[in-house]
Amino acid sequence: MSKKRTRETLDEYLQSEFARTAHFDEQAQRFVYSEQGVRREASGLLGFLRATYYPHYVDGKPYRGHRRKGRASNALQGIRVDTDLEALVRQGHAEGLHPMSAALLAHWQSKGHSIVAAQVPVRIDAYRMTRADVITCETRSGKLYCWEVKTGMAGGLHTKQDYMRSTLRDVPCTRANQWHLQSEYTRHALVTHAALPIAAGRIIQVYEKHKTNELVVKEHRHPAWLKQIKL
Repeated sequence: MSKKRTRETLDEYLQSEFARTAHFDEQAQRFVYSEQGVRREASGLLGFLRATYYPHYVDGKPYRGHRRKGRASNALQGIRVDTDLEALVRQGHAEGLHPMSAALLAHWQSKGHSIVAAQVPVRIDAYRMTRADVITCETRSGKLYCWEVKTGMAGGLHTKQDYMRSTLRDVPCTRANQWHLQSEYTRHALVTHAALPIAAGRIIQVYEKHKTNELVVKEHRHPAWLKQIKL
């Protein structure tokens, strides 16, 4: 697909009734969207993933001997970064960015990528949906990439709590692998349900180092076991 057609396909999807109307209803704690003028609801992705693959996982479990490499994030920080990235798409300029948002932007620019969409709603199936945090376009090739953005350093990111469930019983149950599941389900949905030519999905994490306060941007590429998932 040509560069022009790739962007046209993305623009057409973003202008669809579903993409224009989909949003998260805080009161109902569900996604809401319109289809042929009819209001519809959908549950989110994370609850499904937990129930299917890691119902036994304990969030925030202390790990003996574990030292966090960077500072933890908070909800307000994550919301601010999301808001910044959406504003970048709408306004096309980078004034007043949170330092984490600026670090992410600089990282993508260093790779020859530009941000073309943020918080893109997409169906997982008839009953569930989610949002892709960021879609970038590689300038040279015109290929689209979807990114799951994580702010802050999660404790015990690679520490195993038994194994995943369902079809992934040989995959260690870690926070990092949960991120990979979320990212892959989102990428697959963008390709199959939104018909977008996504070349690959990535997790990108930005966090602040202890003591030095230096910002670190790290990409987490998908592991081979994701091919086991039957979506």
